[in-house]
Amino acid sequence: MRRFKIGKTKIQMDDISMKLHLACGANILSGWTNVDLEPQEASVIQHDLTEPLPFPDETFDFIYSEHFIECIAKDAAYAFIAQCFLKLKAGGTIRISTPSLERLVRQFEYERMDSWRSVSWIPSNRADLINQGMTAWGHKYLYNWQALETLFRHLGFISITRKSWGSSDLGVFNGIESRPNNGEIILEATKPTSAQLTTKRPKVSVVIPSYNHCDYVAAAINSVLNQTFQDFEIVVTDDGSSDGTPDIVATFTDPRIKLKRFEKNKGACWATNDAIRRAQGDYIAVLNSDDEFLPEKLQKQVALLDSHPEFGAVFAYPEIMDEEGNVLSVEGQQKHAGIFNESNKPQAQWLSRLLQTNCLCHPTVLIRRTCYDAVGLYSPNLRSLPDYEMWVRVLLHTNIYIIQEPLIRMRIFAAGGNESGQRPDQFRRMYWEHIPIIKRLLAAPHDLWREMLSQFMDVSELPQIENYQREFEFAALCTKINGLSHLMAAMQVISAINDDSEEAVIPICRIYNELAAHLEFSITPHKALWPLRV
Repeated sequence: MRRFKIGKTKIQMDDISMKLHLACGANILSGWTNVDLEPQEASVIQHDLTEPLPFPDETFDFIYSEHFIECIAKDAAYAFIAQCFLKLKAGGTIRISTPSLERLVRQFEYERMDSWRSVSWIPSNRADLINQGMTAWGHKYLYNWQALETLFRHLGFISITRKSWGSSDLGVFNGIESRPNNGEIILEATKPTSAQLTTKRPKVSVVIPSYNHCDYVAAAINSVLNQTFQDFEIVVTDDGSSDGTPDIVATFTDPRIKLKRFEKNKGACWATNDAIRRAQGDYIAVLNSDDEFLPEKLQKQVALLDSHPEFGAVFAYPEIMDEEGNVLSVEGQQKHAGIFNESNKPQAQWLSRLLQTNCLCHPTVLIRRTCYDAVGLYSPNLRSLPDYEMWVRVLLHTNIYIIQEPLIRMRIFAAGGNESGQRPDQFRRMYWEHIPIIKRLLAAPHDLWREMLSQFMDVSELPQIENYQREFEFAALCTKINGLSHLMAAMQVISAINDDSEEAVIPICRIYNELAAHLEFSITPHKALWPLRV
């Protein structure tokens, strides 16, 4: 019989449930080993969770903790999750619930004072909202999803997924949350098995988000299997297809193919992100389920990234084919793919180019996994331009390279059948999605920002506006480009400045009036607004 000590108390393993509930407070779960610093019942084990967990390694199948990680410092949280990893059995799962930093910031932005009324907290002003939200209830460090997911990945967890309040694929976690649903981040992650740890990781993960492409998905997969470079896995997430697409994927017997099916359609970004989270490769290639790789695609791009660590991602040119797989004429290639025929350039020049248009072909990319770790995955809020927004984030972080030859075949459907097809609804979405993408450029580091700005104007001639120089330079830049989305982005940035000091009000009014004049000129049927009127 194995025994161990907690404080002065000897514990027999038979007395320990294989389900561990940490920082349980008053929510004492039946059938669980409950632990808290201040036990409210005799059955609860007393322990300071900033210290190593007092259990043998690989003891528990499940670990749960609700609203605790935000109450300890960042370094202590790292140590706490590392301890949870040690105490979980291989293949065990942890579930963590914590308040969302992004939700708090959003409440501050929109002055949502009543958002926390379910816990009887209604701050009197915005300052109280943000300060008390960050520090009340013992809070020391709040997380957004990206920061929490990165923490778990760095500690060795796999299958890291975001869950809904009270919902889980594992019955043991269903309905487990005891606190009101206030938009918490709820994360589940798994400790890998010894087989998963010892299995050789592939160099490349080809992720395929599939959806209703039963006529094309086999050709897409075969184009990967026929690559001259063979150190890869194929990670398919089917987005709730209704035409038998995942059944076709399941007919392939190559063990490198890993298929997951969504029960219902969630959207391309959800499927892509799911596949990336399951991917094990150092490099990740994205392949649409109706496109095809040319045979040397992976070989050439892997060689480029291996020999050039300064590049975070490598792209190529596409070759365009129709629904039947026929390669288009030279004129057809130019019409559909001419925008992607870019030459290589410095990082700031790439950002300047992206400020004007999306000139990078998504299904040609091979990107380092560390790049996604640094900038995050695709935004599910964007339906038309998620790749565009991703390239801005990537280029704010690192430079890229284009291999100036076709390395994929991209399928174009008649009558705007592609998600990016030229349809009125698509134009409307693209217009609105373009605005926040333009605003992302405000995050550029100073030197990169100034170099990018110099592509459009003489920065030495710009007026100096104390405290808001970047915002006014952004407005000048958008006015210079004079696109409708750019002007709207600048208007939003300038109007968000909430400063009634004389030093701010006068230049704010001036630049706002200038933007309004440009905007009035731009709103004509022959300018960028016309798709909204179709």
